[in-house]
This record gives sequence, C-alpha cells and structure tokens, in this order.
Amino acid sequence: MAKRNKQKVVQKRWESKLEGGKIVKEKFNEERTIPALQAKTQRQKEYLKSLNENIITVATGHSGVGKTYCATYRACQLLNSGLIDKIIITRPYAHLGKDAGSVPGDDFDKYYPMVRPMLDVCKKVLGLGKYQYSIDKQIIEVCPLEKIQGRSLDESCAVIADEMQNATRPQAVSLMTRLGEEVSFLAICGDPRQAIHKNGLNTLDWTERFLSKYKINDVGIIRFTEEDCVRSGIVLEILKGLEKEGGYYTDLE
Repeated sequence: MAKRNKQKVVQKRWESKLEGGKIVKEKFNEERTIPALQAKTQRQKEYLKSLNENIITVATGHSGVGKTYCATYRACQLLNSGLIDKIIITRPYAHLGKDAGSVPGDDFDKYYPMVRPMLDVCKKVLGLGKYQYSIDKQIIEVCPLEKIQGRSLDESCAVIADEMQNATRPQAVSLMTRLGEEVSFLAICGDPRQAIHKNGLNTLDWTERFLSKYKINDVGIIRFTEEDCVRSGIVLEILKGLEKEGGYYTDLE
C-alpha cells in the first residue's frame, strides 16, 4: 500500500467516525487528551516519522532507546482518536535464561510478564478505565507470535512485535504477510545483541536485510545506538561498557 493510499485510509476512517458532524463516541471513550510524544533523540524523531508514514518499521538497538515505548504510545494515540479499532501486541515465547516451565492461564496470563512494559504504557496513556475496558474487550490484544500464522489482520489496527531477534524466520514472514489494507503500522522491534541463538544471522537482522535488499515500499528502518538511551545515566554507562565487551549479552557467562 503506497503512502498516499495510507493517508486515504486514515481519511476514510475519520469520515466513518463522523455522524452529523460529530465524532461517534463508544463506551469508555474517555474525554482524555493525550499529550504529543516528544522525541528525545534524533533517531526517535525519525522513528516516529516512520511510524506515521510507513506500513512496516523495523527498530533495532539497545534497551532503553524507546523502541517499544514510542510504538505503543503512538498506537494509543491512534486508538484514542478513533483512527484504529485495535492494538495487537505480539512477541515470540522465548527469553534469556532457562524456561520456567508451563504457565497456567490463557494467552494473556502466559504472556503478561513478557509484554508488561507495553501494557504499562497503554495504561499510562489511556487511563485505567479505558485500558481495563480495552483489555476485557480485546481491543488491546496480546497475541502469541506462534499463533499469527493463518490469521489475516484485516482490522483497523496497529501491531507491535517485540523481541523479534528471537523469532524464527518463518514467524517473521508470517507476521509481515498477515497485514491487511487497514493496518496503520507494524513495528518490528528488538535488539540483535540479545538474540538467544547465536547460530548465524538472527531473524531481526535477516528481516532488516531482506526488506532492504528487495527495496520493499513503505518500510522504514531505524537503527538505535547506545547514545540514544533515554534511561538513567548509569544505564548508558553500562551499555557503553557492554559495547566494549562485544555487545553480546548472552556471551557474558
């Protein structure tokens, strides 16, 4: 979908939300003004621009640079404005360290600890009432990456895929080929340095190279560095130290 067509989709959604010149308000659509997200670094500025203009944005780099925060915040802005109907949060069920075993409950219960940073942003931005309503009605949906295959993302939504360095290539391909015409953006986020498997090119790097090699339209690629860290000063110093150690966290054993 070309960028100009994306703008037409946005305009169409605005028109569909109008009734007698007034925006139709759904239950728990609070009168809440969400402040504009101010970029703290040049790359964050480029990232927000890409989320607005492109269908797929690949954001790579260290923790603390705002990869998932900016994407989640932007998704909440779109949801609150009625420009999308849904936020989908996904990631592979993989993590550093040993597997803690089977976790009881549904997908939300199993994945909540892994996606809590993004859900905390949703709660902060939308307010507790609308956040809880959105969770209950699956307006904010936690969907395991492993269950994306075979699904068509035809809804008006924003999709945030985190920790994609630990996905498989078929999972990444399946995710990118699920996108329907009304998807506002897909943010593919992660840090190649935190890849669990070190057997060659990880999936996040592969995805970036694939999209660049074939010059896929409506794709933005943002590479953050430790200099983009917006957390406390000590975190920046740790990241700089890790870079001097080689930058591969899972090699530090």
